[in-house]
Amino acid sequence: MRLFSLLFCFFCLICQLVAGTAFQLRFTDDIAQICSRYVNSDWPVDCRIMLEPAKGTLDLTKLPNYPAGTRFALLAAELDSPEERRVLLHASADWWFDCYVNNILVYSTMGRGNGGAADKVRHAFSCNLRAGRNRIVFVVERGVDSMKFFCDIAETATPVRTAAPTAMERDLPLPPPEEPLKFHPAITHMTPESMLIRVVTTIPVALGAEAIFSGGERFTAPGDGVKRTCHTIELGHPAKRTQGSFRLFARDGKKYPGLTASWPVRCFGGDGPAKILVFGDTQHSTLFRLDLLKKYSRLAEREETDFVIHLGDVDSTTDNFENRYFGAFLDPFARMFAGRSLMPVRGNHEFIGREKERWNDFFSSRKRKTFDTFRCGGIFFAVLDSGTQSPTAALAEEQRKMLEEALRSSAFRQADYRILVIHGADIAPENSPDKIGLTMRRILAPFQNGADFDLMIAGHVHRYRRIEPGRYPFPIVTLDGPGGIRENSALVVQSGRDGLTLRAFTPEGVEFDRFTIPGRRKFPGSGTE
Repeated sequence: MRLFSLLFCFFCLICQLVAGTAFQLRFTDDIAQICSRYVNSDWPVDCRIMLEPAKGTLDLTKLPNYPAGTRFALLAAELDSPEERRVLLHASADWWFDCYVNNILVYSTMGRGNGGAADKVRHAFSCNLRAGRNRIVFVVERGVDSMKFFCDIAETATPVRTAAPTAMERDLPLPPPEEPLKFHPAITHMTPESMLIRVVTTIPVALGAEAIFSGGERFTAPGDGVKRTCHTIELGHPAKRTQGSFRLFARDGKKYPGLTASWPVRCFGGDGPAKILVFGDTQHSTLFRLDLLKKYSRLAEREETDFVIHLGDVDSTTDNFENRYFGAFLDPFARMFAGRSLMPVRGNHEFIGREKERWNDFFSSRKRKTFDTFRCGGIFFAVLDSGTQSPTAALAEEQRKMLEEALRSSAFRQADYRILVIHGADIAPENSPDKIGLTMRRILAPFQNGADFDLMIAGHVHRYRRIEPGRYPFPIVTLDGPGGIRENSALVVQSGRDGLTLRAFTPEGVEFDRFTIPGRRKFPGSGTE
């Protein structure tokens, strides 16, 4: 009887390998569920699909039940094996996938992407099956244009070289917020006097905000009284380095469970030293980006940074904007970075997708601009918009006027240091694929080509570089992104009496470069002569 059972199981396995593999399929955007603790459990079956061996790829977005813009597909199959054995899997996806066998992550492209078209030759890896029933789960994340998937299972008698899964912390504590909050509120565009509170609610509601700081200082913003689901509330705070908390309240007096909580806020002043964390180009898999945020939040806490600059290209596309930009970036940022403000920079990927106009809903300045100037400690920042491949002349002209006004301001002239921040800098040769958007010359030419600035920080090129003064009279630093040597890198900028100190870190917090821009600039009438 036992022999018969073994033969039957073996026959079933051969049939599966020959005829194809039936997968349960579910689409989801719930990031909190997409980790090992979720794929270990059962889930409702939306549908079943059959993948036949060597029959090419299947674009999951073309299935009748695919919800438009959905980010993830979870596919699960069960294999019966008469004994412990080793099988070979060919798999690929557009653009990222994880493969779990019996609850163990055996292969992943979440760290570096699929590497090309979804086909049989792209990724081959072996795994062990136990005697009896085995469960194989694929988590597939959609690329920019499609969610193609290929899987073929075959017997193997020899070991197969496999790439180790990317070391990521999959257990991210992202519990859903209480009603009516769809995402946790985030702080952006902090200045020495005020900040913007970004909130998304599940129902239209009129919101206000209140903040209380050490010493009992209290600030209130009643809001505009308009019921909406996407909220931007400008809230004041003390003009000094301090900590406190803020809460939201409904203008109509109704009690909502989600509005009883309070959230931390960290303020920086307009004078004294400053320390800023800078990173960008996170247009990678969502799980990889969440892992970056978790690691960089530790770096921000360890280095006691005042706030964070993101250099643009949050995601690869603006399709399903709230899930990709707020749910998969700003919401976990608000949870992890302990009340630190975010200064967002617009990148070229923010121009891609069906909902690109919504960028201003969540990431624009208080004047609904994609560029801004502000001061943190003794540093004056000018955050610029490099546009995309065909920017408008108006975008360059508006920023030129902004800088012209800023250079006459006391905030600029009395600052110890002045830094330009942009996504794509004009650092590449003509016709280079690295060259995007309007040139910096169009903005800086009236100002001695930017000679009044001490430093520029940029993203886009996806590699860490230090560029000494040459084309521009200031040094330029660019950071790693997907495809770079480190896949990503961060910069900690620290001001002091002797100069600007810049340190480059891996996501794990390992310092790999350091340099200093000496001295403090003096301007006539600045009070620093």
